[in-house]
Amino acid sequence: YPTKDELEKRKQKLFQVQGYASEKIRSKLRSQHALLYMRANMLLGNHYENVNFWEQTASQFIESVYKDMMKNIYAGALLKRGRADEAGRIFAEQGDWKSLMTQYYKNRSFEAIRQEYQRDANSAVLPFLLQDFVNNAQEGIDAENGNGSAGKLFIRTIVRSEAEQMMKFAGQVVSEGKTRVPALWKSAQAWLQYLYGQKQEAQQNIYTATTLNGTERMKDVARVIQLYINSSLQPVNAQFDAWMAGELKWLKSRTAPANELGNFYDDAIHRLVHQVLGEKYEKAGQPLTSLAIYKAFKSYRYEYAVDTMKVETLQKYLYYCQK
Repeated sequence: YPTKDELEKRKQKLFQVQGYASEKIRSKLRSQHALLYMRANMLLGNHYENVNFWEQTASQFIESVYKDMMKNIYAGALLKRGRADEAGRIFAEQGDWKSLMTQYYKNRSFEAIRQEYQRDANSAVLPFLLQDFVNNAQEGIDAENGNGSAGKLFIRTIVRSEAEQMMKFAGQVVSEGKTRVPALWKSAQAWLQYLYGQKQEAQQNIYTATTLNGTERMKDVARVIQLYINSSLQPVNAQFDAWMAGELKWLKSRTAPANELGNFYDDAIHRLVHQVLGEKYEKAGQPLTSLAIYKAFKSYRYEYAVDTMKVETLQKYLYYCQK
């Protein structure tokens, strides 16, 4: 740990940086120096100064990555000053899920979502809270079924009664017509229904979700959920194969390099391949199709199967792939 003298020297250095940056705010590189000024204030705990500086000065700067970073620091200062609602909206608008998780970590529940909706039916924070709730429910169900991932942080236990409250409430939100993104709520309702065994209701509601308004990402999510639900419920036949091939091609086209939050589309493919399609084709008497799917999506199960299968089976598989 640093000594008192070291902390004092650090504080004095920050004051020097703050003073230097303040003098340069009127220069050609004012956005960069303004960002440096706000960072120094943040480290010094001068949150009041950052709030005033943003509202009176930096908010009027031209749009740039530096301004976006200053606005994020401003949101943190708002949170420190007790203006949590305003801070949350900025974090949500910027897609800063880590800051939102820090802010709402102890307040993630059906009741928190209901209260936020009553405050503002189109709150920018609601998509984060709803996504977090559904993800937590999914993690819990996966763990019960032996499909959980060890080491994940911030998982909150969702009991069945709370999940059922959310299902009902999500349907109510869509019926009220106040939200601008009903696809989000209907998709959440459908996926929760599927997770908790209400599969026919889930299939009906996810179809409805794909017809409702929402952002492009929300519509993609609805389509992915519909793909998962339908693929688990429909029988394997030529029609299913043709439909699945088209959907997998679309899903593959949506993948992109993962960021710090992962990649939703890659995760969806992994879940679909390992929890539905592989086993589905094996049970339908088509183990070679199952193996081909594992290979196409670079599953660890392909390597294991090839290494352990009999020579005769491997010959059949190679012949199958040449068709």
